[in-house]
Amino acid sequence: MKVNEVLENVGLVDALNKMPSQLSGGMRKRISLARTIIVDPLIMLYDEPTTGLDL
Repeated sequence: MKVNEVLENVGLVDALNKMPSQLSGGMRKRISLARTIIVDPLIMLYDEPTTGLDL
């Protein structure tokens, strides 16, 4: 399943069944990245992509 693959890529497989209120700010940022990746864009522009991430 593509959703699991993308969540694995951003390190959030365990967040699949969580509500947004249960996610930290960094996790929400990684989810937004996953939402972009899943549509398979030709180009992605990043502006400070690691700011606020909880790696």
